[in-house]
Amino acid sequence: MQVTLPKIGRGIGIRDENQSLLSAIWNNAVRHRMLLAIIFVIGVKLVNTVATGFDLSMRLAYLLLILIAVSWVWSRVGAVNMRASVNRPTGPFSVGDTLSERIVIQNSNGAPKAWVEVEDKTTLPDVQFREVTSFGLMVTFKRVNMEAPLTQRGEYDLGPLVIRASDPFNLFPRDIEFEGIDKVLVYPRVLPIPDIASSRVLLADGHSRRHRMHLL
Repeated sequence: MQVTLPKIGRGIGIRDENQSLLSAIWNNAVRHRMLLAIIFVIGVKLVNTVATGFDLSMRLAYLLLILIAVSWVWSRVGAVNMRASVNRPTGPFSVGDTLSERIVIQNSNGAPKAWVEVEDKTTLPDVQFREVTSFGLMVTFKRVNMEAPLTQRGEYDLGPLVIRASDPFNLFPRDIEFEGIDKVLVYPRVLPIPDIASSRVLLADGHSRRHRMHLL
């Protein structure tokens, strides 16, 4: 059954609970290296303008500031207008089966997106439900199908769903997390067991027939 998921968070980044503060700061700095580089260039141009009075450097700094503002608005509006629904089968399954799920992403404003990463987090061992797609101009929805083999028995979680997107210049990448965690139950592999009782009956019946034929 296809279920529409409500958002539980949107922003520039979602910090993992097990992640240290320094690690989170470093990861965010790496994700926003383009933004940090532009801010550095703006600072250099402002210092150059103050030192030399060169007007062109100030104009370039203004253009870069406008670029940052437009990118932030683009990323913000894109995150607000993202919707998702997911169809997760919950089983029961056996080891060796294939788990398939279907995710529908809605981009209600129709703005193009160069890349959109879809990840349905899971505790299944050796399984990653992750796919990268894109939205062209006026494309309002995409369907993503993902599947993975089940290798270990147990009870596992599917979800939450996370969608990552950004502005065209990749200055403000955003993680959009959606509610909804489902349980999936994986049983041990079932092997066919030969019918020993029937085999014994057949053997006994054949032996009795041969015995009767021998007596005749």
